[in-house]
Amino acid sequence: MGRFVTPMLNSALLAVLFTVLLPTLCFGQETTETESQSTCGQEEKDIDQEQSGSQAATSPRKWNRFEGDSSPPNLVRAPSAGSIRVSSGRPDSLVETESIQGFRWGPALAQSMLFLGIQHGLRLTGDAGPVFTIGANRTRRELKGPFFQDWFDSLKTLKGWDDGGHFRTNYIFHPMQGAASGRIQIHNDPSGNLLEFENTSAYWKSRLKAMGWATLYSTQFELGPLSEASLGNLGTAPGHRSLSYVDLVITPTLGTGFLIGEDLLDLYVIKPYEKKSTSPGWVGLVRVLLNPMRGFANLLRFKKPWHRDTR
Repeated sequence: MGRFVTPMLNSALLAVLFTVLLPTLCFGQETTETESQSTCGQEEKDIDQEQSGSQAATSPRKWNRFEGDSSPPNLVRAPSAGSIRVSSGRPDSLVETESIQGFRWGPALAQSMLFLGIQHGLRLTGDAGPVFTIGANRTRRELKGPFFQDWFDSLKTLKGWDDGGHFRTNYIFHPMQGAASGRIQIHNDPSGNLLEFENTSAYWKSRLKAMGWATLYSTQFELGPLSEASLGNLGTAPGHRSLSYVDLVITPTLGTGFLIGEDLLDLYVIKPYEKKSTSPGWVGLVRVLLNPMRGFANLLRFKKPWHRDTR
């Protein structure tokens, strides 16, 4: 009986106090196990109805009366445990990815193979200029002969830093390759694709993952089964440059720096320009010119080069 008497006494005391202090208002208190009785007229009934509606909206046990939906209407559904919320670049808005299923390996590998095919296609055909034409003639010549023996003999020559290549090749073109391959990783990583430049652990962790992908891609391009070593027999073929560590180190490291530089330009130059410009054509051109490797990585996933996932 005590558990019923105590709430009733409390309700009576509160009713007396409010009746004395605020005669125009009347409040009631619901009990948890019995239906409360109205002592204050129609106003108290209205208040009880509002309280009952509030409890129905917040009590999980009553949600099942909404057919076809596991959550009541007029409530914002909280993100699932695997979801993230990140800044989208749009004013007063958030982009929410509701069901993150992890890294998209299939598209990432397909885009990387397409990139590799483009690079080796240029190398074999020489369609990128006189430097590639000379290399193409040598590469086609080295396709003859025992594949595995020539590949392993080439790997044995890896040593030193200088490979005899041009400065622009080692310190400009190869970092651009690293930026493009790193961007492939970012585009297929839901936890990093929507991140803009910011000094947070999430951003730096994402870009370190991109550098890891660029390292794997660069190592395959230089030494792997579909590489300059296996197809072009670098280090053993006459007239070819030698195998060294310069590209293995410079491509992913400076490439990641190139990629972060594009993030900075996108945030501090391109976005402010977009707010001022009224020409979509000029906006697209500025995006491509200031973020060329992002644009190229967009093409690898069959999107327009000026595409942005965040805006």
